[in-house]
Amino acid sequence: MESYFSARISLGKDFEDRFREGATKEIRKVLAKSYPRIQKGVLRELRDNLRYRITNSPEYESIIGGSLRGELGLPDGFGRISRIIDQWVDSIRVRVLVGTGKKLGSVTIGMINSDYSDVLGLPEAVLSYTNRRGKTISLEWLKWLLKEGESTIISEYDFSPSRKGRTGLGVMIQKRGGWKVPSQFSGVDKDNFVTRSFEGVSKDIEIIIRQELTKGIK
Repeated sequence: MESYFSARISLGKDFEDRFREGATKEIRKVLAKSYPRIQKGVLRELRDNLRYRITNSPEYESIIGGSLRGELGLPDGFGRISRIIDQWVDSIRVRVLVGTGKKLGSVTIGMINSDYSDVLGLPEAVLSYTNRRGKTISLEWLKWLLKEGESTIISEYDFSPSRKGRTGLGVMIQKRGGWKVPSQFSGVDKDNFVTRSFEGVSKDIEIIIRQELTKGIK
């Protein structure tokens, strides 16, 4: 003969809160041991993502081998823009902190300076040369590209494509109206080739952080 018995177990009104608190505490312990690795992983992936985005922009491609190199007068366009990108990539900072209370932790990311002071002060951001009259000319090409929009920069001269000039892509000729950054490449503080390269980056950052956190708790 089979016999049965029944029992009633009471977990207590505060069981759910105590369980959540205990689980959070244990998960935080595991993550705390992995945070240094997570921080390095997020930083590495974010830097790679940033470099990929900028080097795939139309402006980058035109600076290293297209019309924009001639328009801006950059015989060494590749070297200059590469140094600028290196500065941006190296300036990225990631800080992962262990949380308190109900929070498991937080991730803080520091990127490009909003006023671009981190790159506009670099030697590569300004091209200096001596013209035929012996006068030193400074071309703030990066500032023009990032901040000047379609404002006229050089009065009474415009770019003329040819096989002449420092770049072998063209020269400035006297012409009414003046020269400005071509509209397809122009930018201002909050809308330029860098900010446009960052469109959608928040989703990439979320994926990167989630992947690194997942590795940390395995």
